[in-house]
Amino acid sequence: MLQMIARYFAFGHETSKQRQVLAHTAVDLMFGAIKPLGLLLAALPVGPDHPGVTAGASFQLPYRASFLLPHRRSAWLRFAERLDELAGFADGLLPPVGADEVMAVAGALRRAAVTMTAHIETV
Repeated sequence: MLQMIARYFAFGHETSKQRQVLAHTAVDLMFGAIKPLGLLLAALPVGPDHPGVTAGASFQLPYRASFLLPHRRSAWLRFAERLDELAGFADGLLPPVGADEVMAVAGALRRAAVTMTAHIETV
């Protein structure tokens, strides 16, 4: 999602329609994946060694400073592939709490992947 936002603001040769797709997909992911996962994580217990303490999301960015992919088509392919991989990973999770939320997130990720794929130019 952050790479999509960076690409949107970097004006990386996307058409007006593609920039619109980047913006809408990023916002959809904020509400369809990030928010439900954040709420779920904030409600989960840290563990038995810390009774009454709940977990939460880490806001650390694992990316290097150069995470803006330079070529439009390869960037969009990576977005779509990564979203699909994340959806598959979420499908395989069987959490004892929040299974419905995780399934909804998997659906949001898969829809985002389909949206991105539909706007990738053929060679």
